[in-house]
Amino acid sequence: LFAILFCTSGLSDGAAVQTATPTDAWIGQCEALMKNENAFDNYSMAVSHGIHSITLQDIRAFFDKEVVADNGIPTVNRNLTSVDEDIIVPNAPDIPGDFKSIAMHTFDVALTHMDDPNYIQKNGILERLSHHFHMQEMWTKAQQYFHQFVGSVVNSTVCDCALNTAGNGIDQELTNIFVYFRDVFNKPNKPNTFKRRMRPGSMTSGSCDSYYYRYGYGYSYQMYCSSRGRAKRDASGNKPLPTLNNSTAWIEWKNMIHASLLEEQDVRKFALFMYCALA
Repeated sequence: LFAILFCTSGLSDGAAVQTATPTDAWIGQCEALMKNENAFDNYSMAVSHGIHSITLQDIRAFFDKEVVADNGIPTVNRNLTSVDEDIIVPNAPDIPGDFKSIAMHTFDVALTHMDDPNYIQKNGILERLSHHFHMQEMWTKAQQYFHQFVGSVVNSTVCDCALNTAGNGIDQELTNIFVYFRDVFNKPNKPNTFKRRMRPGSMTSGSCDSYYYRYGYGYSYQMYCSSRGRAKRDASGNKPLPTLNNSTAWIEWKNMIHASLLEEQDVRKFALFMYCALA
């Protein structure tokens, strides 16, 4: 799995990477319901991966062709200069284009913003497109589960729990993704060691100076405590992906894309969220 290792102690002032732990209130109200739906473990991570870059056009192409602009599906703000209050946008954005097919629309939007350093993902255009189509692959996989939910009866209280993005941790996961793009991914020359400690309230223990997270296309992260020395060892063994400019490099990228797709049970959790939001 392609991963970039970064330290949470050097992020920009303001929003910070924190664990997306559900609130006690949400756990008390929703744990049993979500477990009964096989959607409790890793729920916020699975859903945030699925929705972080989704647009109105994507939803219409993959899930509901009648969905409106006021769709209630939050995403990450594509403008990396946004203030903290605007990191999460409440609705998947309407990004109009000149083409009918979702493939050409995606291609058009990506190339239109390819020179904008503050447009969510700045790297080679082939790398950027690989991310877009990686997401479309996942949305395609989610369709079967989405339609299963449409054809079944889902308890309305399950949907209440699924859509409580503040309580279940989705809002924090989306914030983590935004901060990662703003402070790490678009700054490839920035060193991975920083001076400042993690801000209060993030995942800390008394024995750690800072924590490190691995992010890939799946945006799943693993935590390493710097005081144990493990983070530096993992970082030293981390091999970056090659520039995507030939067929040999594409083999490594394709392997990463396959590895970073959500597992089936997590695809189903994302589909549950989409069903509840669009029902």
